[in-house]
Amino acid sequence: MKLKHPVAIGFALAGLLIVVGVSIPVYNFIAPIERQMKAGRKYMDSLTEPDIQRWIERTKVYLAGYDPQKPTIGSMLVPPDLKALKIIRIDVTQDRVVYVWMGGFDHTDLAVERLQDDGFKVTANYDDKRSRVIWESKAPKTLLAPNTLFNLTVPASRSR
Repeated sequence: MKLKHPVAIGFALAGLLIVVGVSIPVYNFIAPIERQMKAGRKYMDSLTEPDIQRWIERTKVYLAGYDPQKPTIGSMLVPPDLKALKIIRIDVTQDRVVYVWMGGFDHTDLAVERLQDDGFKVTANYDDKRSRVIWESKAPKTLLAPNTLFNLTVPASRSR
C-alpha cells in the first residue's frame, strides 16, 4: 500500500503531536488556577452575616498589628483555618486587609476595608473584571449638628 501524500501526512501528525504536547502543560498550569479561583468565588458567595462579622473581627486584629515598615504583600502568615479555605496570602495595609485566593495573573480575594467612620466594607473580588460589595456598615447620618437648638414658633390663629 502506497500513500499518496506521505510528507503531508507526516507534517500533519507532527503538528498534532506538537499541539498535544503543548496543550497538556498549558492545561496543567491553568486548571489549578481555575480551581483556586472557583474555591474563592464559591466561599465568598456563601458568606452569611455572622461570617462577615468574624472576618471583620479578624481584620481588626490584623489592622491593630499593622507595621508600615513591613511589606504589604504577604505581610501575615496564613493560619491553618484560612489555609483550609485555600487562602494563599494575606496582605495588610493601613486600612485594608486582603485575603487572597489567587494573585498574579488574575486576582480572587476578599477585601475588608476600614472606612473613615470606623465602619467596614467587605468586597468580593472574583477576578480583575468582576467584584461585588457584599457588606458595608453605614454610619448613622445626622442632618443636624449635635446640641442644635430650635426656636419653634406657633403661627397665630387666623380670625375670620
